[in-house]
Amino acid sequence: MQFSRWLIFGMVAMFLGSSLGANKPEDDKSVMDGVRMTVVIPERIEMPASGGASDFEIGLRIENRTAEEDDLVFDLFDTVRPVLKDAKGEQRPLDGGRNGTRVPKPIPVKARQAETVTYPARLTLAPGAKTEELVIDDLTGGIWVYHDLMPGRFTFSLEYTHPPEGRVAQPGRWVGAAKTKPVEFVIGARKDAKGSE
Repeated sequence: MQFSRWLIFGMVAMFLGSSLGANKPEDDKSVMDGVRMTVVIPERIEMPASGGASDFEIGLRIENRTAEEDDLVFDLFDTVRPVLKDAKGEQRPLDGGRNGTRVPKPIPVKARQAETVTYPARLTLAPGAKTEELVIDDLTGGIWVYHDLMPGRFTFSLEYTHPPEGRVAQPGRWVGAAKTKPVEFVIGARKDAKGSE
């Protein structure tokens, strides 16, 4: 699915460490250890009709800004977590589950290049319901779910941590933690809703 406008905001904020060694921030303070992560999401997602759904995609762009000869390799199994906040800045509760396990392939990123991980997403409105659900495929056989959403403004970000808490780092994988800058987007009201444009 294509969108006329996308918001791409960058940052790699605070790293707790990486396989490249101690943090060495660049002058712009937005990149540490040569890794930059951004989240990509449509600027506006339309509220579906009753019983329907609006499909879209969320991207995690990983940029390797180092000059290392070897690729940086990023593990995607249980290393990414979404954060959704409403217009008041309040974080919405995250629900979800997993029906079986799927291990996604790690993402190698060459020096001075970038790769984007794509997460299929869907905004749904059950028949007779007044609030929506945001459902995101986590690529591991499970889903992330946000319940009781209404039209309005939100911010969305992704957090990356490897190794996940309580686990051992996978050999050859980039080790560290990053949080993308929150991106603002809008869930639009249905065109047939009273008072909508």
